[in-house]
Order: sequence, then C-alpha cells, then structure tokens
Amino acid sequence: MALLDSDILIGVLLLLVILSITWIIRLEFRLQKLTKGTDKKSLETSIHKIQAHVEDFDSFKNSTITHLKDVERRLNQSIQNVATIRFDPFKGAGHGGSQSFATAFLDEGGDGVVISTITTRERVGVFSKPLKNGTSEYELTPEELSVIAAAMGNKDVNEE
Repeated sequence: MALLDSDILIGVLLLLVILSITWIIRLEFRLQKLTKGTDKKSLETSIHKIQAHVEDFDSFKNSTITHLKDVERRLNQSIQNVATIRFDPFKGAGHGGSQSFATAFLDEGGDGVVISTITTRERVGVFSKPLKNGTSEYELTPEELSVIAAAMGNKDVNEE
C-alpha cells in the first residue's frame, strides 16, 4: 500500500512538472512573439517613446483645459443677448410710424448697453446708457426696460 501511495505521489508530481514545463514554454513563445524583430534596447526605446507621447498628451490636455477656461471666461463677457424694439414715441400726434427704436446689447451677466433713438421729421436723438446686471444708473424709459428684459430672456418684446 505504501508503494501505491508513492506511485500516486510520483504521478502527481510528474504531472505538475509537465504542466509547469508547458506553461514556461507557452510564456517563452508569447515573449518571443512580443519581441520578434527587436532586441532589448529597441523594446526599451519603444517603451520610452510611448512614455514621452503620454507626457506630451498630458501637457497638451492641460494647456487645452487652460485655454478653454480662458475662452469660457472671455465668452461670458462678450455680447450674447440682443433685442430690439421699434416704437412711436408720439403715438396719435401724427408724426409718423414707429421709426424710433431701443436695442439692448448684453453679456451673460446682464452687463452691456442699451441704445435708443427718438426720431422726428426734423431730427434724431440717440441715447446710450450703460448697464450693470440689467440696470442703469441713468433713468430708463419703458421701451428700454422692455428691451432689456427681452434681451435677458425675461419676456417678449412688445412693440408699441
């Protein structure tokens, strides 16, 4: 019975040795396939080149993020909202149509300018009022308030 146990033990060990040798040969074959046509130096050079490309990509990504943040900041300060309303300030006086107008030019924060005109047969008056957060330190006409609200997306422009 001891002979039988030792035969089984030797068989198991022999099977483990064969499996180990097979595994080593398979790994050796895969390693040769990976490094086919290259030597240790060229493989190492390839790895360094890949690492340099990854570092270049990271640098490019960081500069792109910085650039996009700057573009976003500048875009928020640019004119994004424009609305115009035409009106007749002398309605019923017979001075003719809706030739006067008010136009608001606003950035994302409601900063900008409202430009308005009063048109008569004899002259045209042009007025410009700076805006901060959709308000002005100068008195605003109802038409100017309406066009500012429309440019800020608060309501539609109503022509009078």
